[in-house]
Amino acid sequence: MGKKRALIIGITGQDGSYLANLLLQKGYDVYGTSRDPLNINKSNLERLGIKEKITLLTTSINDLRSLIFSLEHSNPSLVFHLAGQTSVGLSFKLPFEAVDSIAISTLNLLEAVKFFNKKIRIFIPCSSECFGSTTESNPGVEHSPHNPISPYGIAKSSSYYLARNYRDSYGMFVCVGFLSNHESPLRGCHFVTSKLINSIDKIKNDEINVVTFGNTSIIRDWGWAPLYVEAIYKIISLDKPDDFIIATGKSYTLNHFIERAFFLSGLGSSSKYVKIKDNEIRPNEINSTYLNPKKAKEILGWENKFDLDTIITKLLKKELF
Repeated sequence: MGKKRALIIGITGQDGSYLANLLLQKGYDVYGTSRDPLNINKSNLERLGIKEKITLLTTSINDLRSLIFSLEHSNPSLVFHLAGQTSVGLSFKLPFEAVDSIAISTLNLLEAVKFFNKKIRIFIPCSSECFGSTTESNPGVEHSPHNPISPYGIAKSSSYYLARNYRDSYGMFVCVGFLSNHESPLRGCHFVTSKLINSIDKIKNDEINVVTFGNTSIIRDWGWAPLYVEAIYKIISLDKPDDFIIATGKSYTLNHFIERAFFLSGLGSSSKYVKIKDNEIRPNEINSTYLNPKKAKEILGWENKFDLDTIITKLLKKELF
């Protein structure tokens, strides 16, 4: 038998890069897709020291023939769909792109795998945004009803139902992870936590003295990205396809995250530096996200290892793992 092969759609993002690193450690030949491999930003792969260890394929995720070509070239046993728009806020400004890059691309991938080789295992990432607001007394679980309120959440919910349809209708191995917010130094600069950490650095360097945010009373479950890709691999490695909540099970306000980041950075209280601006508030916002990852612990043997202060400290120190 030849070497194990995996294809990562969206390999240069935070999750794709960490997953590529994990798969390489597990002995896989790793292929990744890009619309333009020559000009794509490979900084995450470079920071992990794996840029030269993967094979990039020219692929358009919204072109069925292009996806089939990439499947033919890589001939993978595992496919991970980690591409598409990743920002809830941006999805309000670019809703067509959100639906196209998340939901329609999921449909294209599922159809391409069905045509090429239905035995390929597929992982589809969904989001806690699918459930809308959840409460501490009634946290989101795998079978919770969907109530998305952003174009991003709507697209992710569509991806889930498409994944389930292809699993049930065609017997394909399609699994889903509902992932809570997960952070690392590889997180895109447009995410609120990256903005926070980068702003703290600039304040310390006397480049700025104020950072602005929108609604800081929102409640979220924040985890550590390298641990989340371990959960993704465990999900796709099961004997049968299934769906899982991947989260820490602990939720905090954004204001708490901000306050702890300033304190742990040595700057003290955030009140001197943080301003609230109405124009940064989204048209619609999930007030609170509470999730129950019990199933992941029981079946996958996976659970969160780091508390919020540890995660924030790792971000401040730019630790990759």
